[in-house]
Amino acid sequence: MNCDSIKIPARLVPGSSIGVVAPAGPFDRDTVGRGAKSLVDMGFEVVIPPGLLDANGYLAGTDSHRAYFINQLFADNRIDAIICARGGYGCMRLLELLDYQLIADNPKIFIGFSDITVLLTVLTDRCGLATFHGPVVTSLADASAPTRSSLLQNLLSADKL
Repeated sequence: MNCDSIKIPARLVPGSSIGVVAPAGPFDRDTVGRGAKSLVDMGFEVVIPPGLLDANGYLAGTDSHRAYFINQLFADNRIDAIICARGGYGCMRLLELLDYQLIADNPKIFIGFSDITVLLTVLTDRCGLATFHGPVVTSLADASAPTRSSLLQNLLSADKL
């Protein structure tokens, strides 16, 4: 991938909406709620799609369920950025289910770490999208002030990269 062809998503502004996806394992609802509150405290609207909290054993839903939410939030023009609820096993299973053309046509900030890294990498490789290796919602629940501040600074200046 030529660095000149990388799509830098638009920076966020106060009031921007951040959608939550769960491409890996299930998560504690209280922890996600506290992490989402951190994003709200930063000035963002947080969108947790109905049905996102459905678990399927050791995963946060079936493969098609988890991929659906990623595709849906990239397609939704009301969503300005996407953050993963947590990392963990399961992301590799989604690669054949993602709509790469849809994602490439709707570049947005996409944030995560741990096993989410496979999604960060494939979105850059197949869609030319600059992605953000950063905290997930569950880690924001107990994140330090410097971590939250760094995330906020990066979200507000994304297209200056």
